[in-house]
Amino acid sequence: MILEAMLGGDVDPGNNNTDPPPPGSGDWVVMENPEVDSWLVEGETYSARGHIDEDAETNGSIDEIAVRISYSHRPEGEPKREVVLLDWHAAQGTSNWTTPFTLPEFTEDEINVLEVIIEAQAKNEFGQWSDVVEQKHEVGLVAVTMGGPSGQSPVSGNVNVFGTWDSVNGGTVQWRLGTDTWETAQTFGGSGSSSGDWSVTWSTEDVDDGFYRLSARMASGDGIYSEEIRRTVEVDNDPPAPNLMFRTGLSVEEYGIHLTQTYVNTFLEIRTEIRNDGDLAASNLAIALYEDGSRKDEIVLPSIDSGDIIEVVLYWNPTTVGDKVVMVSLDPSDSIEELNEEDNGQTITFPVIQRPQGIDLAFREGAVRTEPVIPRPLEQFLITARVDNLGSSDATNVEATLEIHNNLGWELVSSTAISLVVGQGASQLSFAHRANQSGPLDVRITLSGSGLADLDWSNNQVETTVLVDESTLSGARAMNFDAGEVPVKIIDLDNEGIVITNNEGILSLYRLNSNRGTTACTNVLDEMWAGDIATWSTEDGWAHIVWTRRFLDSSGYFLQTLSYSAIDATCQMSPIQDLMDPLLLSDGKYWGIDIDVDDEEVLVSGYHRDMFTGGTFGDQTSVFLLHADNPTKSSDWTLTPNIIGELDLIPGAASSLDVEFGEDDGAHLLYQSTRSDSTGIERYGLWYAHGLIEQSSWTFKKAVGDEASLAVMKVQIIEGEERITAAWREGEGHESVMITIVADSSFEAIDNLTRIYPSRGLSSIVMQEVDRGVQVFFDVVGPTGPQVRFGIIDAEEGWLGLSNRLNLGNLYLMDRSPASSETVFIHTSASGWLIRAVVDDNDPNGDGGSLLDELRHALGLDEQNFNILLGGFAITILLLCTVILTTLSARGIRWMRGRRSFQATGTVLLEEDVVDVVDDTDIAVKTSEEDDVQLVELVEVNEGAEGRRGRRQKRGQITDVPELPPMPIPPPEPDVNIPEAAYRPPELQLNKPIICPECDSRFEAPLDIQAARCPVCGDNIAL
Repeated sequence: MILEAMLGGDVDPGNNNTDPPPPGSGDWVVMENPEVDSWLVEGETYSARGHIDEDAETNGSIDEIAVRISYSHRPEGEPKREVVLLDWHAAQGTSNWTTPFTLPEFTEDEINVLEVIIEAQAKNEFGQWSDVVEQKHEVGLVAVTMGGPSGQSPVSGNVNVFGTWDSVNGGTVQWRLGTDTWETAQTFGGSGSSSGDWSVTWSTEDVDDGFYRLSARMASGDGIYSEEIRRTVEVDNDPPAPNLMFRTGLSVEEYGIHLTQTYVNTFLEIRTEIRNDGDLAASNLAIALYEDGSRKDEIVLPSIDSGDIIEVVLYWNPTTVGDKVVMVSLDPSDSIEELNEEDNGQTITFPVIQRPQGIDLAFREGAVRTEPVIPRPLEQFLITARVDNLGSSDATNVEATLEIHNNLGWELVSSTAISLVVGQGASQLSFAHRANQSGPLDVRITLSGSGLADLDWSNNQVETTVLVDESTLSGARAMNFDAGEVPVKIIDLDNEGIVITNNEGILSLYRLNSNRGTTACTNVLDEMWAGDIATWSTEDGWAHIVWTRRFLDSSGYFLQTLSYSAIDATCQMSPIQDLMDPLLLSDGKYWGIDIDVDDEEVLVSGYHRDMFTGGTFGDQTSVFLLHADNPTKSSDWTLTPNIIGELDLIPGAASSLDVEFGEDDGAHLLYQSTRSDSTGIERYGLWYAHGLIEQSSWTFKKAVGDEASLAVMKVQIIEGEERITAAWREGEGHESVMITIVADSSFEAIDNLTRIYPSRGLSSIVMQEVDRGVQVFFDVVGPTGPQVRFGIIDAEEGWLGLSNRLNLGNLYLMDRSPASSETVFIHTSASGWLIRAVVDDNDPNGDGGSLLDELRHALGLDEQNFNILLGGFAITILLLCTVILTTLSARGIRWMRGRRSFQATGTVLLEEDVVDVVDDTDIAVKTSEEDDVQLVELVEVNEGAEGRRGRRQKRGQITDVPELPPMPIPPPEPDVNIPEAAYRPPELQLNKPIICPECDSRFEAPLDIQAARCPVCGDNIAL
């Protein structure tokens, strides 16, 4: 029975049996509890209790009290029925007897109970039974419900908390907020079973925004409490806003070791965790570090979403001794409006002590840099190094030498002197150098001195590699995204591109113009992103994209698949192709994907976690391959499942794999799997495999890394053989290192081309194949914080050139189009997201650098700034040409006008007696055929007779000189192709003689004039 199961071992029925006692006589049994006519409550536990009447003792002592409990109900459409809860059994005790019982939840069992019947009968020592004592009790319910608020949406202002109640003999509805004391909502009177509605008004203005628990219960008139009903509601009185707060205290660390004090001039990390407890994401959150009120470091988080918890690391280098007040402030400029501005600062006092007596010169990690950051061949550059004095005494007359490694070993090329390195301080030294060719330059800097007594000589020398390359680091440009957006991929499409951002699973698209400015696109890539994405840029202006996504099927279940599309620089996408069978989220997952493209062939690989495993419900993870040639639909893809099987991986804990095309329909793979060999400790290892694309279960597998992650790889065909350039991280945090290798197809190092680079805090590695080799970008944590580093690995020439420090910040994304001469990358900084590029001196797809390229490199400008300068110069030349052309045109117009005017020229001889002296030779008019202008020379008229006589004699002498005949014009050569009516040269223009009617003077004038003035008397003559 239900009741017996509920009683468990709490009741010892003694000689309990289901046989009813025989009929008896005598009122020996008295029932005390429950009281007569009292109501019982469903689900409550009671104790039927009583004693033996005093008159019964005359009949002997009582040996046993038998009790039976039952209830009656009337099923719908059936007669009344009685159900036994507790059949006849011996109660505990005799003179004072008791037996417990619990009533079922009749309402939940949908039983319309009428009454509960309690029966008791006593037996004396002579075996005689008394009469049966019977009590009947009605049954009621004590319960409460909460109809509102629902808890599905935020509440604000005055909120009506309401519901229904059921009780016996009246009662009180009580409510409370969280764990506060109970308060009375409403009180109800009455007798017997009753029910009704209740409500209470709650002012949410009395509490801060957040989540709160509302509780309610019913206390009946008999003091019986119902079960407590709870509901969580969100209070949102204020508009949506972030609420930034510290989740942990401040921790001062050096190389991951927690410190309680430190020496002066020590590079330290200040770590803490912050949380956005508001209901809106915070964008461009500035976090500043202060020492005694002076700002020492600052970072900007691009976005922290509502509910996110982020670890923050700031860097501190105390330069003076004493107890320093270190404070970390969130949003120090109050540019973000928060719900609570009072919890944005946290302060500790940290002692900084003096260093030991003596001199201890040292080069720290990342001490060597170059200016410019990427030196070019045949151009002078500076090799700079920071020298720290870890002792408290000053160092004077320190000598520093620079050595370059060549075929003969280390060669001394330069030296310099440092006059003073103060104790507990630092100095900078520089060497000018010029490299003759591109490639790695191994340098070594050594500190020494005749009177130098150093406490530790082991850190007085530093060796590093400087990459000399024909490229330039461009300037940075800030990137701004909407609140809560984080970039997940950058796609370079030759001077343009796409930036893909994520905001709560929505993949948005931004166009990237030639100046690296962003413009939001009208379409989105996906609205239910599952967390993995891979891209590949091509020369034709398109990029291949493969990503994991979720969608709802027709039955309302969430499914996951792997999708593919292509996109251009205008955000136009090809139709989406689903590549894998959809999976229920409970059945498995696709993740860790990668893509490779060779001409029009596309190769996609990833992990497949199958939790169903063909109906066996076994958890199995494997690697799949998808291959297609210029795919336009899903059926164009060929799936090769389980090329690597039985992997022990946890999605999200392991990094993505890397797949590359090989020769002869082959492929290469770097992937992770758990290993426990040699140490017996399970950890993630790195494995290499290769095989045919269409072949499952690859046989060649090789372990290549331990505690490894972030693996990247490029495969090149050099001299007809495959060369693998790979890099990965081993270890975590301050103990992490980067492994690089140039290997053959069996992953054996070629010519010992493998290196281990200490890379504290390494968080990202990316590779890009260029015409000069393979570019490698990665980030490490240096003395002053995270920094992006750059290098090149040339598998053909056989060298590894790592690494030049480009800038401060963490590397995030990188891409390069095969048609571009720039490698574009995005990194974090103290001011937020920044984008910049490493620009090659020459176009890799051209025949070499042009004259403009050489000029740009000589000026030391990147392509963007050079184009601006070139445009300004071109505009200046254009304006100058316009001015010159305008001036020449004006002069030409004036010259044409001058050709249309005539000026009469010549010589006129006059006599006093015109009739006697004037003859045909007295007046001569000379013409000039060159410019078709006649010159007239006027002679003084008022002369004496002797003068005139002399002139006549001279004129006679001139007349006697014979004139040369004009040279004949040679006739044109006959041409059969020229018709008879061909061009004839114009006849020469002759002068006509004119006689003045007033003075009878004779002179000549051109034939084409209509009037002339007499040069003797001045009379106008009409012709």
